[in-house]
Amino acid sequence: MKKNVSIQGLGLITPLGVTADANWQAIRADHKIIDHGVISDQILQQQETRYSQYLRLDRLGNIMPDRVIRLGLIAACQALEHADRLQVKQQSDTALFVATSKGPILSSLEACRRLREAGPAGVNASLAWHVGHGPAAIALAISAALDLPVYGTFVGACAGALIAIHYARMALVSGYCRQALVVAADASLHPIFENSFDNLGVLARREMDGHRRCHPFAPQGGGFFISEGAAAICLERTQSPGDLIIENSWTGADATHLVRTDPLAGALIGGLKSFSALPPPNFIHAHAAGTHGDLFELSAIRQVFGVTPEVFSSKEWLGHALGAAGLISLTLSALCHQRQQTLPGNLLQPKSRSITIGQGFGGHIALCDLKSNG
Repeated sequence: MKKNVSIQGLGLITPLGVTADANWQAIRADHKIIDHGVISDQILQQQETRYSQYLRLDRLGNIMPDRVIRLGLIAACQALEHADRLQVKQQSDTALFVATSKGPILSSLEACRRLREAGPAGVNASLAWHVGHGPAAIALAISAALDLPVYGTFVGACAGALIAIHYARMALVSGYCRQALVVAADASLHPIFENSFDNLGVLARREMDGHRRCHPFAPQGGGFFISEGAAAICLERTQSPGDLIIENSWTGADATHLVRTDPLAGALIGGLKSFSALPPPNFIHAHAAGTHGDLFELSAIRQVFGVTPEVFSSKEWLGHALGAAGLISLTLSALCHQRQQTLPGNLLQPKSRSITIGQGFGGHIALCDLKSNG
């Protein structure tokens, strides 16, 4: 049995671009989001209209999908379309893996507001459905709309998306499924979270021009801002010449502190060392969210791989999409291999390797490597 799995389809929607290619082009033009990242309702509606013939939203009854569900559905359709599977009736050998930091949190907050103001009668069936299913609501909605069996929902803070990739790879290698669709979506842009991150000291301060920006690896750790987004990746157990391969993945935990990073980065170093049997990476797509932890992450990378691999973080352009961030990063890493160019613009050889890192509150850590064969 082949232990490697290949990437067959990519989907990506962020405030910077409505597709994976659009995001790539925007980053290559050095376009950067500032303050916070919001995807317009018009763009969401346009994408939903485009894929409406493939989505069985009637299976949700009278449920009005939360914003995060809408983002996840769009990214999922993009990835299936890229893999030439959107028009194919999905079979039971394709499993769905979903990651998020909070699930349909905007609907949950709205339900709380109505409950406070009007009592139980103020919470309609749609809001109650979102509250009742919590983070799993995304997977349930995508499963119903695309007729896919759900493997699971992964909530690992900002590392959850790469944790989902890890379990999808394991499921493929073990023969549980032949194809996997991994979707990560997050829409947590709300004052309650901005204020919480501000209290924790990780929200970016306003600069001289009054705007917030994310500067990964800045010596002072200026912080990040919140951005919406969703990504999806289709994986298969088969591989052909030219495919982009996932050879290894790893997930672990740092129990040092609930919201702070271990200055010694012991758990991350251990995870990176698990890749040492493979040829060294040409680049590393770091988690680096503009906090003090960035320098600990960089130190861990240098301890294991030295100064040779190029290290960067897409949060410089996109901000922080929280539970979707890891899969957004991995999607962009895949595009780097396909375009033979890193996000900062340095050239890659046709045969190259990379590692993408995801880290999150609670000590969650996940890693995934990619290999391109030209």
